[in-house]
Amino acid sequence: MVLAYANYMAEEGHDVEIYLSELNTFFSIDPRINIRKIPIKGILGTILWAIASRIKADVVVTDIVVLAGILRLSSKKGVLYFAQGNDIYHYSNRFVRRLIEFFYHFSLGGLSIPCVAVSRRLAVEMSRYGHDIAVVQNGIDLSEYDRYIGEKNGFGRAVLMFSRSDYAKGVDVGVEVLKSVWATLMVDIWIIGEKLQCLELESRALGYLTPSKLMRKLSEAGVLLNPSRHEGFGLLVLEALALGKPAVTTKT
Repeated sequence: MVLAYANYMAEEGHDVEIYLSELNTFFSIDPRINIRKIPIKGILGTILWAIASRIKADVVVTDIVVLAGILRLSSKKGVLYFAQGNDIYHYSNRFVRRLIEFFYHFSLGGLSIPCVAVSRRLAVEMSRYGHDIAVVQNGIDLSEYDRYIGEKNGFGRAVLMFSRSDYAKGVDVGVEVLKSVWATLMVDIWIIGEKLQCLELESRALGYLTPSKLMRKLSEAGVLLNPSRHEGFGLLVLEALALGKPAVTTKT
């Protein structure tokens, strides 16, 4: 989503720079966008870099709430928090969760940093911390999915699950679900994203897929398993439903 907005702003004639520690994406990047490398990897490295750096920009957009507060204090420039989810749910440690909750109140409430949320439900959640909350609703173009509907539709007995080492994504929950149903249903297990080491069941690792390959695998699978503990907007679930596939997910 960050790239989608960056590409749009570049198309509209804005000078856009993206600061990141690692670039690994299948999505296209507008050639007018300048990519700046952060020398320290990880979220903590990015925060430390932001503390020590001076970003020369009229507006800085970040999707990390801790970074939003730090950038607002250090740069004195316009800062926008782009909420794709609630950062609290990325961590299981209570102290870290409380610390991030403090930064939400400090950044959105104390510093009055404006926030753009990707769904109405997430905007309601963000309104607990601040008042300048706008919604730019995520969504999909259904016409992009028409060509995949019926393509090997319902192929096999495959359960497709996305894997990423992020507490919010609930991979541990998904593993427990797969273990509980596998002996009874003997389903095929397809894992997209990061390789899953803790499954201990026969599975097929597909890795990260381009958007077109992801749509094809979703259309071939029997069901999507999306065990996330939290989603700002469940895009993958919406994509599965657009392809006529059932999705098993959580209430959050």
